[in-house]
Amino acid sequence: MAPIRPDLERHVVTAVLVSHDGARWLPETLKSLLTQAHPVSRLVAVDTGSTDRGPAVLAEVIGEGNLLRLPADVPYADAVGQALRHPAARMHVEVIDPVEWIWLIHDDCAPTPYALERLLSAVAADPNVAIAGPKLRDWQDRRLLLELGVAIDGQGRRETGVDRGEFDQGQHDGIHDVLAVSTAGMLIRRDVWAQVGGLDPGFGLFRDDVDLGWRTHAAGHRVIAVSDAVVFHAEAAARGLRELHLRPRRLDRRNAMLVLLANLPARPAAWTALRLLFGSLVKALMLLVAKRPMALADELDALRDVLTDPRGLRALRGARAENRTRVWRAIRKFQPHWVTLRRLSERIGASIAPTEYGLPEEDTETSAQIEQPGIIRRLLAHPSVVVLLTLTVIAFLAERSLIATAGRLGGGALVPAWGSAGDLWGQYLSGWHQIGLGSAEPSPPSLGILAGLSAITLGKPWLAVLLLLLGCVPLAGLSTYFAAKRLVPSGLPVGRRAARLIGRRRVPAGALRAWIAIAYALLPVVSGAVSAGRLGTCVVYVLLPLIGLLGARVVREPRGQIAAQQARRAAWGLAALLTIAMAFVPLTWVMMVCIGVLAAVGLGNVRRSDVAIALLTPPLLLLPTTLGQLRHPSRFLLEAGLHRPELVDQKLSGISILTLDPGGPGTALGWATAGLLALAVAALPLRSRRTAVMSGWLLILFGFLTAILVSAITVRGFGGERAPGWPGVPLAFATGGLMLAAGAGLQRSIEVMSGRDLIYRLGGVAAVLIALSTPVLAALTWIGAGIDGPVGRVQTEVLPPFVAVSNDGLRARTLVLTPARDGRIGYTLLRGTSPGI
Repeated sequence: MAPIRPDLERHVVTAVLVSHDGARWLPETLKSLLTQAHPVSRLVAVDTGSTDRGPAVLAEVIGEGNLLRLPADVPYADAVGQALRHPAARMHVEVIDPVEWIWLIHDDCAPTPYALERLLSAVAADPNVAIAGPKLRDWQDRRLLLELGVAIDGQGRRETGVDRGEFDQGQHDGIHDVLAVSTAGMLIRRDVWAQVGGLDPGFGLFRDDVDLGWRTHAAGHRVIAVSDAVVFHAEAAARGLRELHLRPRRLDRRNAMLVLLANLPARPAAWTALRLLFGSLVKALMLLVAKRPMALADELDALRDVLTDPRGLRALRGARAENRTRVWRAIRKFQPHWVTLRRLSERIGASIAPTEYGLPEEDTETSAQIEQPGIIRRLLAHPSVVVLLTLTVIAFLAERSLIATAGRLGGGALVPAWGSAGDLWGQYLSGWHQIGLGSAEPSPPSLGILAGLSAITLGKPWLAVLLLLLGCVPLAGLSTYFAAKRLVPSGLPVGRRAARLIGRRRVPAGALRAWIAIAYALLPVVSGAVSAGRLGTCVVYVLLPLIGLLGARVVREPRGQIAAQQARRAAWGLAALLTIAMAFVPLTWVMMVCIGVLAAVGLGNVRRSDVAIALLTPPLLLLPTTLGQLRHPSRFLLEAGLHRPELVDQKLSGISILTLDPGGPGTALGWATAGLLALAVAALPLRSRRTAVMSGWLLILFGFLTAILVSAITVRGFGGERAPGWPGVPLAFATGGLMLAAGAGLQRSIEVMSGRDLIYRLGGVAAVLIALSTPVLAALTWIGAGIDGPVGRVQTEVLPPFVAVSNDGLRARTLVLTPARDGRIGYTLLRGTSPGI
């Protein structure tokens, strides 16, 4: 041990270590505490009702005489106060003209060897300094910077001045004046502790450090943070790493409001009270919409705790009345501004491009020198953004003929969208439509959804239609990527040769999800829907991965209250998505009813109430249209738009069904699915991921059978023409099942590549090559062929939104607009019996 520096000999330090169920951290904490370059003069440990080996560890290392045992319900402030009254904390130390200090240590924090010496060096340089705090870094990943001083904003949010996930590269180094420092490693002069009254026991566990720092400033002293002194902190209480007999969020929010209201002068306190009330109500509303009942209860209970205890607040303000106005002028500079906007941007960036902190073991020595990319680079490098950009480029190139027209689209199954959003709302809400002899038939529910979506597109329905139709491919890929998180929860290890090839030992989970997303978005169903102008199928194709994800959450076995609440939220979310899908393609709801009934009967652990919520809500919300569909069941096989014979193959072959080719224009990519189908077949014998494989194949068979049934039924469209049903949506369900089975097969193939058996390794390599080549070939084929269908630009408005009419059984003649490739407008004379879009 190095000798004590002469200039620090007069500084006497009493270390107070408070522990509660901290046995997992105590060995390192005690070792770091007892091996300081400047040794502590006295050491008192307090155990507050631990149920682990913590007390035994403390007694063995520091001796029973230095250990104080207290009940579990004793607050941290009281524990420190009783420790300072312990005989071991008042032991005489032979020092001339001593300066007494208290060093507060948590059981889950480990100071570096020179932490105390550097804290003392900083306080010795200025006698006005009463509190000094270290730089806190993460216990697990010791490169991560947690805080260097603490502040609080006008809404009571804790602000450290450090970005979430920020690495310590010396960017905040120095000695800084701060409002407060954490009690994990706080060094406070003992006479100042007595002067301000120490920590307030009324705060319990959270925000007592901010309150102490505020009162220290009011007493005329400085509070500093010293970056050269480093302490590693696990933040066990805040991160839920140990059981607490309290509600942390409620206590933290309550104490945050009390700190502000107790320490602010009268006028700022009144204004802050209004801000806190408004902010809590807004946050409560957001939590209600997000269906987070526990967090909502914590927020409202914290607000109630403050509002229903005016005497307690008055007592706190009375104890802090001295110098309150003067000190407020001095410490206003510590209160951060624009925190709300900054944190909102951070959350958006983190949700889109979260940072993964783990690095390979071989990189840990040099990781401190690695410069972390900014949010823009992280955003562009995130797999979900790569998926979105890749599919956007592919769609732009393949749909170049439609994008070049840059206007209203029509033709095929797509009816041109004329007028404004207000016109659509008027049509949707009207009980009588001035079409032909007039019609009292309810408006298609898809009309209302398009009208609502038009609000986002500046009141232009044609632009909403354009985005849905031409943006179907990238949107489908994006929704599939997020749904694939359940299918691919983590990355997969690879062999040494493959690791040299890809530059890492594991295939990231994001890369596997990206492959699933891109492959799903480039299959024949979506290309055929875009070419034929089937807006309904495009909407369902985008929503189907999310419907599958929520459906899986609904039918899983709920274990415990939290899981049951999650299943109920998933049921309501599934109901909302099914309502939109049913509004565009009613067959989607029929197929989900079949799946839900089979799941409720075949799986004994399914909560039937959740299934009922998910399946019964959509037809109730679309009730006027649902009644018409029940009277005419064939309408369940129609979708938003026109049902025309030239858009459907009259006799769909079995090969087309197997290759997920629904027939019609733009479905020449069916051969591209052969590789995925082979991969799904190869996954059938797998024992691992058995649930995903079997679920996928059940969905494939269900989609195939439904597609065969739909294509065999002749349906009369709203225009009066008869044609077989289009099996696009059933094959979309089969596509989802194919990605489940093929995704499981790909994951197993990657695992096999790292094995020792040569035959299995060659088979794994072949399967991976097939999987990777499928979306590439599909994209190249689609780009080369382009949009080969009847959809094109519409120059002038020649028809009202409704193209088929009926009234009391009387048939009216209707013109259906068909744009030609040369820009001219063609017309088809139809007879109709019911209105539709």
